[in-house]
Amino acid sequence: KKTSTAMEADSNLDGFTHSLSMHGLKYNKLISDGDSSITKRLNEVLPYGSDFKVKKIECRNHLLRNYCTKLMALTKRTDYPLTVRKCIVKNIIRFRSDITKATDYHLNNGSSIQQKTAELRRDISNSVYHRLGEHKNCAEYFCSGSKLGEINLVS
Repeated sequence: KKTSTAMEADSNLDGFTHSLSMHGLKYNKLISDGDSSITKRLNEVLPYGSDFKVKKIECRNHLLRNYCTKLMALTKRTDYPLTVRKCIVKNIIRFRSDITKATDYHLNNGSSIQQKTAELRRDISNSVYHRLGEHKNCAEYFCSGSKLGEINLVS
């Protein structure tokens, strides 16, 4: 009897294996939920030959869900101040929307893919600081600085 993970990998492998004969297509990308078992299986079997690799793209929704799960795990750690932990719980959706805002901005700007990637990485790394009240590294499109009465929980 197979696990659901193994059955999912088999099903996807079957789709990739028959894509050429059924549709005349080779799929070069797989949008995934972060589970590497399907990608691992495709790279073991190599349905299109050894010179054709399938690239895994993680689904944004799954990435954001995992991000929020990890943030919520931080709220259980007593080595972080209670004020920070409460701020995370209170603003969990805002943490997620900050990432979405940065992603949408960089997706639609006219920069090169390398520049978009570098700037998005910077903005994602800074988003936690932004939400906790430290704005010294915020991009202009992202925020206009500290709000009146806002407390900086970072410093």
